[in-house]
Amino acid sequence: MTEQQADRRFRDSFLTAEQQCRYTGDPDQAQLDRYFHLDTAARDLVDVRRGEHNRLGFAVQLGTVRFLGTFLPDPADVPWSVAAHVAEQLGIADPGVLKKYAARDGTNRLHAGEIQQAYGYRDFAHPTAQADLLGWLRARTALAAERPGVLFDLATARLLEAKVLLPGATVLARLIGSVRDQAAADPATATLLPHVAWRTLTDGRRLLEPLRHRERSRTRRSRLPRPRW
Repeated sequence: MTEQQADRRFRDSFLTAEQQCRYTGDPDQAQLDRYFHLDTAARDLVDVRRGEHNRLGFAVQLGTVRFLGTFLPDPADVPWSVAAHVAEQLGIADPGVLKKYAARDGTNRLHAGEIQQAYGYRDFAHPTAQADLLGWLRARTALAAERPGVLFDLATARLLEAKVLLPGATVLARLIGSVRDQAAADPATATLLPHVAWRTLTDGRRLLEPLRHRERSRTRRSRLPRPRW
């Protein structure tokens, strides 16, 4: 089996738990304060919701998309510490009301759309979002044969910075695999201008550092038992 064939075979299996666009542990206090803090603009959006479950659910979805870069199919699938931190800011005594919010699928999706519009998030399917990422990935793969996992981290960081909602992990993995295959099959891609190559490499290092900090926190498991929703 050639290296190219091996890459295709394992394209969907190199993803780590941190690369699945989901919570794998409790955010630390600094990240709770950064991604789940409700400022005046956020409170204006949250406070018009009817019922504690809707206010908490909307606010948790806002924090989730800031932290994970995507909305969850089940907006209540968050660590207890996240729900409790947001509930405290809203004066909600029981974070468990989030379970009631999760049962209203239509409301969840409507709120996600409002958050996306209010904060300027773009769908991954947006033409300019995909074109930007593809161009950057092609420049990157023309410079060095980096591991798929490294490229996945870099692509994720770039999408987060551009406020593009992350696609499913498999979608992004296959896109990266396709770009790597094209680069391996086309030696002409190595003729990038020097200033393009340097900018692409340094941009990758800049993007990775905040992502690494974020992922280290995501994988930190809580020592306290999690309440059942």
